[in-house]
Amino acid sequence: MIEKMHEKTNSFAFKLIFTAVSLSFVLGGVSVGGSLLYGDDNAVAKVNGESIDQQTFSAARSREQNILLSQMGEDFWKIVDNPETAKQFNQGVLNKLIDERLLRQYMTDLKLGVTADQIKSAIVHDASFQKDGRFSNELYQMVLRQNNISADRFASIVAEGILSSQLEEGLASTHFMTPVQQEALAKFSLQSREYRAAILPLAEAAQKQSVTDAEVQAYFEANQAKFAEPEKLSVEYFSFTPADVAKNIKVSDEQIKNYYEINKARFVTQGEARLAHIQLANAEAAKEVEAALQAGQDFAELAKIKSADPLSANQGGDLGWAKPGVFPSAFEQAANNLQAGQFSQPVQVDGAFHIIKVLERKPTTALSLDEVKAQIKDRLTQEETAAKYSEIIGEISNKANQLSLAELAQLAGVEVQKNEQFTPDNLPQALDNEKITNVLFAKDFRTTGELSEAIDLSTAAEARSMFLKVSQFEASRPQTFEEAKAQAESALKQDKAEKALTAQAQDMVEKLTKGESVSISFSPKATSRYADSALSPVLAQDLFAMPKPLNGPSYKASRAANGDVVVLALDSVTDGSLADFQQVAQAVEWAERADLTRVVVQDLRERASIDINEELLDQQSTSH
Repeated sequence: MIEKMHEKTNSFAFKLIFTAVSLSFVLGGVSVGGSLLYGDDNAVAKVNGESIDQQTFSAARSREQNILLSQMGEDFWKIVDNPETAKQFNQGVLNKLIDERLLRQYMTDLKLGVTADQIKSAIVHDASFQKDGRFSNELYQMVLRQNNISADRFASIVAEGILSSQLEEGLASTHFMTPVQQEALAKFSLQSREYRAAILPLAEAAQKQSVTDAEVQAYFEANQAKFAEPEKLSVEYFSFTPADVAKNIKVSDEQIKNYYEINKARFVTQGEARLAHIQLANAEAAKEVEAALQAGQDFAELAKIKSADPLSANQGGDLGWAKPGVFPSAFEQAANNLQAGQFSQPVQVDGAFHIIKVLERKPTTALSLDEVKAQIKDRLTQEETAAKYSEIIGEISNKANQLSLAELAQLAGVEVQKNEQFTPDNLPQALDNEKITNVLFAKDFRTTGELSEAIDLSTAAEARSMFLKVSQFEASRPQTFEEAKAQAESALKQDKAEKALTAQAQDMVEKLTKGESVSISFSPKATSRYADSALSPVLAQDLFAMPKPLNGPSYKASRAANGDVVVLALDSVTDGSLADFQQVAQAVEWAERADLTRVVVQDLRERASIDINEELLDQQSTSH
């Protein structure tokens, strides 16, 4: 069932959420009809009167960031550090939330529904919780403790996935492709063409062109915008990390001892309890089971027979090991009053009644100073390093006009680096970073000689700050004819060669079409299929636009990606078949479902009342 859910439930972000089911879902059941909103205050947008608040938006933005980070790495931060790009990213996140809200409202209007049993069944049969081919409650509980996600939040996401799947299947049932349509689509999209190609190299032809000084002069004057001397600059800079600062940080034994005495309560091994429960629908049923337990009946056997929680019932009610804070408060308070082996009176939690048993306990144990000394030292070193690192950044900024660059670098314990002169299109590797270039090429910074503000080059692995200044600058200017002559001559030769090769290719095509002999060398035959052609876009477009050959090959002049002129010879065409189409039918169906969903969303948008808080969205764009 999980595999059939909406595309959203197959995303990386959803997989993380799915493996973080909350235990209280097992204990108290779920509500699949409620809103996922946190509240109506400070709405980023309103969709037909329903609010999308800041918490919902921030959570969605974080999920999208995690997905893109996994795909792009640190390049993602380079992109969203641009305010305009960050705004576009946030607008895209909000658009997705609006679309989801519109679809959810539409599904409510259609009275689509999903039961708690469907959600529980999805969990029980999910491979993430399987061990030796069976659902493992212990594995399930371990994942719950590790991730600590809200039960209602998880249940609602799973419910929405199932509902979305129902909606897509309903849409798909209203739109289908007949065999005749499938055959027509297969014929073209899966059509393959056997061809040969003769390449007329542009570079080789350009070398053979001759041009006069007068022609070069005229070309230069007609295309002066192409010939400019780029701006040139030299940069001095220094960068440093907390590791550079940490070399001078010393933590004494006295500091470690004082920290330990103040924070003794933190240095313990937290106690755990292995619990079991029997969930019952009402007080009467709970009293009957309590009486049976008091009469000596086995707790595990009663759980298997009587418990309304199928996930733990199969395990004799066993919920596994859990630390404080995992269970609902009423459930946990009842468990805290029990010794190992004891069971509680019925406890009401979220509309159901539970009899709780403590199977085992692991006590809380205090750790000695020797056991945690290294840990405390590392923590104090990190804290002092972070504080000193921030202090140095501030000190450098404050003394930028008082000290030389070398003296400022000494404050951070590093040395100044210098670059040879370079152009914007040929950045040194150390400066090839969007955060740096945003500063370097902002307004008049290159001409003032001032020290930059701290440039944050931090990554997920380490913090890093850079300060820089332009030590030498030459502005861009138009080139003189003498400076541009060689480049203009080369460009003119290439233009002439391109025109000559195009005319030559067209002449060849005309002669070949008439059956005349032409001195040309074609490549061996190759095959290209329309749906997945490996040819460049222009070549593929031209090849599949050629008429089918009748009495011999058909010919056409085209252009390769590198500028070479190409003569194509089309030898045969094989239409795709229905049998071929069946291999891609599912992909086509998925694409059609996605298209249908987009059409529905677009229609819902046109009829909806959507209000966006632009000011709040702008604030979110500056807080990523």
